[in-house]
Amino acid sequence: MPRKKPEPKPIPIDSIKHADESRTNIPTKELRDFVADDEQEPKMK
Repeated sequence: MPRKKPEPKPIPIDSIKHADESRTNIPTKELRDFVADDEQEPKMK
């Protein structure tokens, strides 16, 4: 009878949280017509 494999131990995973999440969502060329006028030129901080 073959040997039983040991049960795998769980691997701890840490999440990464970036401090400055200021990347704007720039729409693709196909979706540009659906963006409101005030959102076309995002305000910079």
